[in-house]
Amino acid sequence: MRVGLVIIGDLKTLTGGTLYDRILVDYLRSRGHVVDILSLSPGRGYGRQLAGNFSRSLLRQLRRRPPDILLQDGLCHPSLFLQNRRLRAVSNGPVVALLHQVLSSQPRKYWQNTVFRLVEKQYLQSVDACIFNSRTTRDAATACGAGACPHIIARPAGDRLGSLSSTDAITARSREKGPLRLLFLANVLPHKGLHRLIDALAAVSMRVWRLLVVGSLTMNKPYVRKIGARVDACGLSQNIRFLGVQDGTCLIATLKKSHLLVLPYSHEAFGIVYLEGMTFGLPAVGSSVGAAREIIRHGESGFLVAPEDSAGLAKVVEDLYADRNRLDAMSRRALATFRMHPGWQDTMKKIHVFLKTLAV
Repeated sequence: MRVGLVIIGDLKTLTGGTLYDRILVDYLRSRGHVVDILSLSPGRGYGRQLAGNFSRSLLRQLRRRPPDILLQDGLCHPSLFLQNRRLRAVSNGPVVALLHQVLSSQPRKYWQNTVFRLVEKQYLQSVDACIFNSRTTRDAATACGAGACPHIIARPAGDRLGSLSSTDAITARSREKGPLRLLFLANVLPHKGLHRLIDALAAVSMRVWRLLVVGSLTMNKPYVRKIGARVDACGLSQNIRFLGVQDGTCLIATLKKSHLLVLPYSHEAFGIVYLEGMTFGLPAVGSSVGAAREIIRHGESGFLVAPEDSAGLAKVVEDLYADRNRLDAMSRRALATFRMHPGWQDTMKKIHVFLKTLAV
């Protein structure tokens, strides 16, 4: 089977969606299938992405190597919603959307989401099948106007970095004296909500916590500068460290020494990061809006915080700092939650079977 995959940029960028795409490509190739990567230029504004519908580049590439299935990362939809009819005409099989999120379901200005919704609706009606990463994404796509096309929910996993083999390390870590070691694991972008996290932590005694920020500092430099200014204005430079991008052994070491994963103000369409934290026994603090609810059980494996609730985050940090037995118990439950979820191989196998049924 020959599969074409349309993405933005390349598969080296470290985001949840790109990670998912990369693991899928590796899995399909390991099963003997040919996967052609069809890349759209990254870093373009929304208007220029819309203009991509009138480009003939993808059409020429598909004519040279017609795929049996044309997969499309949903983030490419602004450049595809009009031209999918042309692309389908030169493909040997169906067009399948791989949806990591629905843009118009994210919190932003009303007029922006109105435009996004119109475009996404046209895109979702232009494809033959969908692969959703969560129930939340499926429901948002349905609300946006997705038709009753064949689809599956294939959830991401958290096992690519390995996991803790024993809970002994969790107990030792939880009961260490000193401040709670908090981990913000996301690229430093406005919609991830680091500015709001900093404001919430500013209300908590500085002796209670330390925060490590792990993620790209180059994707939105003006925002990163604002974050730096906010840290200085709050007098928190001794409590917050920016480590940049980490992966592999460096990220594993950071996860192992942290106490709590904190992304309470990020609206996630799934949140691979929550599972990767739980892999190492980290309870997660996520938003009560979005797909964090599909992973985090409030008060058991983590906490769900309302989007406008800064006091709620402060209380979580203060309570776990004071009650290390509870931190230990929640950390164990976080690890148990990870172990109940399917692994990447299970998820990729599910997609593989689905694609083979579509290619018949």
